[in-house]
Formats: sequence, C-alpha cells, structure tokens
Amino acid sequence: MLDILEQIAQSEKAVTATELNHILQKHLDGKRYMPGSRLQRLTVGVFSHSKFQIERHAILTALSSDISETCNLSNPEGFEMVYAGRVDTKWTLRLQLGIGTRVPLYCTAAGKMYPSSLRKQQRRNLLDQLERVRFSNLTIMDREQLLADLKQIRKQDFSTDAGEYIEGMVAVAVPVRDNYKRL
Repeated sequence: MLDILEQIAQSEKAVTATELNHILQKHLDGKRYMPGSRLQRLTVGVFSHSKFQIERHAILTALSSDISETCNLSNPEGFEMVYAGRVDTKWTLRLQLGIGTRVPLYCTAAGKMYPSSLRKQQRRNLLDQLERVRFSNLTIMDREQLLADLKQIRKQDFSTDAGEYIEGMVAVAVPVRDNYKRL
C-alpha cells in the first residue's frame, strides 16, 4: 500500500493500475507481498501515539506490580527486537534497557520468542543470515542447538534467557498475539 501511495505521490501525472503494477514489479519480486521496514516503522509510529502508549503502559504497570519485575513489550525489526514499552521494577538495583533499545534475536527471551513463531524453514533461513556474537559464556552459538531451543520455545509457548545476553540476568518472554494468532 505504501509503495502504491508513494508511486502515485511521486508521479507527475495520473497513473493507471497497469502502470502502477509495472512500476511496483520492478521493486518487488512480483510474486508475493509482505510488510516491509517502512510499514513496520509506520506501525510503530502509530502505536507510539499517546492513546496506545497510555493503554500499553497501564497494562505493563499492572503486570509489573503483580509480579514485582520489570516488564517490556518489544517488536521485531530486522535481526533485532526493539523495546516499544517498559515499566521498571521498584527494586533499587535494576538493569536499564529503555524504550528503543535493540536486543538480538538469538540470545534474549524476547528475541527468541519471535523466531520460534516462524515456520521451520523461515527459522532456518533467519539463523543462516544472523551474525551471532557471544555476549556471555552462556550465549548459544551453535546453529543446531539454537534451532532445538527455538523448537522447544515454540512448543512451550514461552521463552527464557538465563544469562545468555547479560551474565546474571534472567528473563522470561511470552507472546502477545493479534486477532489472527500472529506475534
């Protein structure tokens, strides 16, 4: 949709559907369409609007109060997860990873939750493209071990990070799904 709007806006004259189709096929593989990075940024912008921030913050605040822990909401972007919402625990000692912080997909609880939701071949393709860095002695570097971990996460429907990203930090992630059961 954004490509269509962008092409119409950039055209010096009115364009036909056939002309749009020809232009867009130059940009896309011509077979399938999926949300791109611009749509993702637009969506994040919409959900960053104050109306949604207030609702999200109220939910995270209630959850944080119930479990006495920091609670985050994150979204996938490229090969990382980006924190879109956060409510810190009341504890004096806590880790500061603010809104907008980017964390890896392969060694964080929130990060591993996303690829676990993908189909088997998509998970494999994603791992083949990921540049993995060892953040701690517990970071899973082996591709097959990581695939097995993602398979288990998919089965149990929650993810953990027991010091894989930051030594001594423990985290749990659960999926937040839309009406179509997608993360």
